[in-house]
Amino acid sequence: MSVENLWGDLPLGEETRTPYTILLEQATLLTEMTKEALVGHVSRIRREEGLFTFNLEISSQAIRRYSYRLLQVDFPPSLYPLSMSDFTNDVKYGSENEEEFIKGLGEILSSEKVKKVVLGLLSQSKAMTK
Repeated sequence: MSVENLWGDLPLGEETRTPYTILLEQATLLTEMTKEALVGHVSRIRREEGLFTFNLEISSQAIRRYSYRLLQVDFPPSLYPLSMSDFTNDVKYGSENEEEFIKGLGEILSSEKVKKVVLGLLSQSKAMTK
């Protein structure tokens, strides 16, 4: 007896960049750009609503036990739509797809307030290593 496939044709060969992957790429880029003076981290938060929730944070080896949370992203298993909370600029974004997510993330990371935070953390980090 053969089992009938009720799933249909699943797109098992296709892979999509997840919001987590995109955040991790940006965290790694910050670490490289600052020559590890600042370290980008992506941490997962456990939520009960069936969502994946991740924070993008900045820390420094020189500033022990300090981490600055830039933003939080909440998304379902289907990846989109997602919501993003920008803690530096106190703004919320919604994204229906990867393109909108990247655009919103770029607005946050390149904002003047985030640049000031990065500069301040870099300055503090350098001061504490002297």
